[in-house]
Amino acid sequence: MIAALLIACRLDAPPVVVIGGGPAGLAAALEASAGAEVVLYEGSDRLGGSALYGQAITAAPAGSALHTEGVEWLSGLGVRWDPARDPSGAGEELLRPRGGGPAAIAPLAERVQTVAAIHLGERVVGLRRDGGAWVVELAGGTSRRAAAVILATGGFMGAPRAARARMALPEEGLLRGAPAFADGGGLELAASVGGSVPFPADGLLYAHGTPAPDDPERALMIVESERGWVLDTSGVARPGLASVRGAAGMALQALPGATAWFVAAGPRARRTPLYDWEAQRMVPGGAVMQRQGLWADDAATLAAKLSVPVEALADLPRPMGALPLLRTTAKALSGLRTDADGRVLDETGAPIEGLLAAGEVAGFGRARGPASADSTMVIGAVVSGRRAGRAAVSR
Repeated sequence: MIAALLIACRLDAPPVVVIGGGPAGLAAALEASAGAEVVLYEGSDRLGGSALYGQAITAAPAGSALHTEGVEWLSGLGVRWDPARDPSGAGEELLRPRGGGPAAIAPLAERVQTVAAIHLGERVVGLRRDGGAWVVELAGGTSRRAAAVILATGGFMGAPRAARARMALPEEGLLRGAPAFADGGGLELAASVGGSVPFPADGLLYAHGTPAPDDPERALMIVESERGWVLDTSGVARPGLASVRGAAGMALQALPGATAWFVAAGPRARRTPLYDWEAQRMVPGGAVMQRQGLWADDAATLAAKLSVPVEALADLPRPMGALPLLRTTAKALSGLRTDADGRVLDETGAPIEGLLAAGEVAGFGRARGPASADSTMVIGAVVSGRRAGRAAVSR
């Protein structure tokens, strides 16, 4: 009798609505489904979020909360892991899902689709309160009532102009190194109902990106910088700028013009690979240099084109080419102010009833230790999603 009443109450109650289908949103939906009906809206045409574009490397020391709540939990869903080389050279013990980011997402997405109503290609454009419930407004003009809302919309680094404004960065060029759907929309939704959004925001910037020929706002990544030389605009060697660590972007920003040059010479210039993270494939660097870089048959000519002293290039073989290195967006490290369970806080520090956030939009990166390291944020997103999902149904 009691069980029947509980089921009837659950069916009559508005659902928990999750906005965003990346690692945080999927984890939140799965946890919330244990105590409520769950509806998930994803603005793009597939689940996975930013994890689909990376290797999903994770730093989660054995025995840590990240390992127990993230790695072991995903392992229970079928994800398998291999040791991974630390691309920064710092020697951290890293793991990589077999098959990369998509492999970390696939079993989670498969499980969620059995317990939640998934709406792909539907963008949420507004939130408002109506009595004791939330109203979720969709781009097509329809709306949905919700008992609670979990924002898992990702970061703001997929919109370079918005990222520059949020982080109070100089006006010089900023390339896009994150998917365009990570546009900060979740921050705007929460702010519209009183959520606290920090300014300036905090984030990671790469320095090893060069503009893509077909989209000068999108970065191609130089992945084998040892094939060439990295020089600043005065001709001084700056090998550290080619690091995959996001802090390198701030070092680049401090240089005149916030620009450096990657120079390759001889046969290496044509074989230097670049990584197109959006297409997830390597492209020949020589072809990009020929199309949009600077190319010369002698050091004096290239030095003049780069406005650097010829001595900086004097010992290099010929021919030689150069690509500009610009600051490139990576990951957001700040977002909505939340408590430990993901409840969104207002400007006074009080939680907003029924509004939660998880993943990059929750600003978990800086606060979650290893989760803030480059390319290791998937596990932190999963952990914050699980906590928000549980909190949404514990009210």
